[in-house]
Amino acid sequence: MAKSEKPKKTTRPRKSKSEKIIASAFKLAERRGWKDLTLEEIARGARLPFAELVDLFASKTEILAGYIKLVDSRVLASLDGDALDEPVRERLLDVLIARIEQMLPEKAALQRIHSDIRKDAGIMASLNKVALRSQMKMLAAAGGSIEGMSGLVRAQALTYQFSRSVETWLDDDDPGMARTMADLDRRLRSGEQTINRLKGGIQMARMARSFGKAFCQQMRDRRDAKNDDGREPTDVAGETGAAQ
Repeated sequence: MAKSEKPKKTTRPRKSKSEKIIASAFKLAERRGWKDLTLEEIARGARLPFAELVDLFASKTEILAGYIKLVDSRVLASLDGDALDEPVRERLLDVLIARIEQMLPEKAALQRIHSDIRKDAGIMASLNKVALRSQMKMLAAAGGSIEGMSGLVRAQALTYQFSRSVETWLDDDDPGMARTMADLDRRLRSGEQTINRLKGGIQMARMARSFGKAFCQQMRDRRDAKNDDGREPTDVAGETGAAQ
């Protein structure tokens, strides 16, 4: 009688030190909140020397920033190129929903953390910088432009809108996340309209700046001409009126 083969053991990828620290921090935060949690406790939970922890993360805020970057990696690794023919807004909606899905294992901890830090302007400002770079990655993954001033404005608007949708998600008990997805879709549509208005404003500002430069150059030319021969050159307004 043939021997039955033993099922092969599946080995999980080993967590990096950073991942162990983040996991420890979130496990402790879920149990007892974020505000009074110390780095020493997080190091013990990760079974790492304190010196190794502070070498990677000098503060709890840096641990939260590390979590944002970890979610970036999860999301980008989960995406495929099947939806490249869809409009950017639809692809972006899919990417952001995928981001929320990647945050599901930490939802309980995130609820406690958000409750403790949402009124701390310093922490929120520090995290906004990391979140902005994160949303630039999400926007690029969806095929959106992140170049120049308009790209920066688009990414910052997306950072704000997504943070508000995350707040909705933290209060959404529906496993299907219907309220969260509806909120995210609405915010993306609203943000798209705002960006289009801002683009128009930026274009107007550029036109005004170009006109201002041209006018200043004309005034310098008038001054130089007067200095050369002592005569008053033809009036700029008169020239403009004649041209019209």
